Amino acid sequence: MPESANDTRQRRRGTRNARSNRENGIAVYAAPSVKPGKAFMYFDPIDRLSPDAQARWAVKEIQDQMIHEALRKAGAGDEQLVLA
Repeated sequence: MPESANDTRQRRRGTRNARSNRENGIAVYAAPSVKPGKAFMYFDPIDRLSPDAQARWAVKEIQDQMIHEALRKAGAGDEQLVLA
C-alpha cells in the first residue's frame, strides 16, 4: 500500500506515538518538542479516501464518533487535543 499523507508528515516532522486510522484518514500524534503532553490530529484529504469513508465523513454524528474513537485508541482525551 502506498504511503499515506499521514505517514509522510509524521516521518518529516519526527512526531512520536502516532496512531493512524488509514481507512478514515485520521492521525493522532504527539510532538513533544512543540507541546509536551498534548495531542494533535491530522486528517487526510477527503477526496483521497474510499467512497465508503467519504460517506461516513458526510454525517456529523459519525464524524464525531470517528474522531473520539481515534483519540481513545491513541490514549488522548479531548482535554489534551490541540487544534491547529
